[in-house]
Amino acid sequence: MSAIEFHVLFDPNQGRWLMEEDGHALAEFSTQQEAAEMSQTCCLATEETGADVHLIIHAMDGAVASDMIYGYGARR
Repeated sequence: MSAIEFHVLFDPNQGRWLMEEDGHALAEFSTQQEAAEMSQTCCLATEETGADVHLIIHAMDGAVASDMIYGYGARR
């Protein structure tokens, strides 16, 4: 099974940070930190179901600032 991906990225059109799951916007936030914290909470909850989860946090310019893997894949 492939990992579920969460992304935190900036939407310059809205001037807000988005949390996306597998390409679908789930929520928007005023700050990157708020989006990252909510995404981490979602990743941990999803991991509890037995799924592998990949969290990718992007910088304002779209570059990858950090990424984390939760679940079985993190322990391989």
